[in-house]
Amino acid sequence: MVRLFAVADDLTGANATGALLAARGFRAATLRPERLDVLPATPPYDALIVSSNSRALPADEAYARVRMCFSRFKGKGASQFSKRIDTTLRGNVAAEIDAALDELNGVEMAVVVPAFPKSGRITVGGYQIVNGIPLEKTPVAQDPLTPVSKSHVPSLIQEGTHRKVMSIQLGDVLRGWESTLKHLVEARSSGAQVVVVDATTDDEIETIARAASHLPFRVLSVDPGPFTASIAVASSTLGTSHSMPGRRGRVVLALVGSATPLTRTQIRRLKDTLPNVTIHVDARVLAAGELPRSEAVVRDAVERVLGAISARASQDMVVIVTSSSTQEDTLDLAGLDRQMSRAMGTSAANLSSGLGRIARTVLESAKQEIAGLYVTGGDITLAVLEEMGAAGIEVSMEILPLAAFGTVVGGPHEGLKLVTKGGLVGGEDAAVRCVCHLLQCSTGWSDSS
Repeated sequence: MVRLFAVADDLTGANATGALLAARGFRAATLRPERLDVLPATPPYDALIVSSNSRALPADEAYARVRMCFSRFKGKGASQFSKRIDTTLRGNVAAEIDAALDELNGVEMAVVVPAFPKSGRITVGGYQIVNGIPLEKTPVAQDPLTPVSKSHVPSLIQEGTHRKVMSIQLGDVLRGWESTLKHLVEARSSGAQVVVVDATTDDEIETIARAASHLPFRVLSVDPGPFTASIAVASSTLGTSHSMPGRRGRVVLALVGSATPLTRTQIRRLKDTLPNVTIHVDARVLAAGELPRSEAVVRDAVERVLGAISARASQDMVVIVTSSSTQEDTLDLAGLDRQMSRAMGTSAANLSSGLGRIARTVLESAKQEIAGLYVTGGDITLAVLEEMGAAGIEVSMEILPLAAFGTVVGGPHEGLKLVTKGGLVGGEDAAVRCVCHLLQCSTGWSDSS
């Protein structure tokens, strides 16, 4: 079922947004507006992006065409709406925002995030900067069809709309998502219906998305693609699109052995974003490796994982098995080896093996319930493969740098989908992106299994 519906002013822009959504694990398609009527009642996509081909039209014609596009999909289940704009603000930005807001009942405000840092487009003080140059000083100012004469985004939009336009400065975003949320709420309370937000990095866009996902009212995302993709993940759009009556939700089993502060931050974001059950295991007992105490820890964890799987309803979820949640409970593995007068690395190997045994035992009891595994740390990944009797992993794609998606090769669990990620890589949303990619799979097992 489509949960995100976007309108772009040209097809290449629509495709660019679709690619960003696909990279986050969404099934996305771009369409011509006249083809909306041929879609099945429940389209097999998470996101649809329609091209209105309105960039070079007069403002009134662009308004009518964009409003028509939104009207044809309004009331068909989408919970998130987006207006895709050009990275250099060409076209009828203000008129098309008006069209969307006029058509979408219940959407109270447009949040405009024009930055696309990976393409050299950033927004500072409301000014759009392209590769270090103010927009109006670039060749876009002389574009033969859609010239842009202003770099200040709030002013550019205010010229074309009767709605109140406000902006949120970079300093407010840098103070975190709660600061950004506060300023968004204050802008709406003061009557603003369009808010332009500064950003210079992808992490700052993630901060804005997290803030927007916590707003007590619905918003229209207006951007070249990165903000829309980020808010889709932050709002759990993917997970809710697969929560249907009469169908049990899918489960990702996350095995988190890495004790780095970054990993803990990523897991906190995962827990804030997706339905989850978190199961803490006694790292000291597993690392010590003394039977039967370590086996009792494994059995207890397995019982709790299976209980969470059994109790789930229609909503997709992630079950997180972790040996470290805070800096205070992080175990000094090398110190434990010295204390027990044994070879260095023994405690780390025992801990990894214990998490691997938990994964193997859960799979033996609930194989078809698991959509996939998310594993952090090379040692944990190796232990999981060894416990499963697997030969290796057939790697399919990179979810993000140093995070790979693939399927298990060999053993009784061949074909199981999994994502492996190093403990020191990725932004705050890395775990969310990896788990969402696994949930996007219709089943945790390849067709060969």
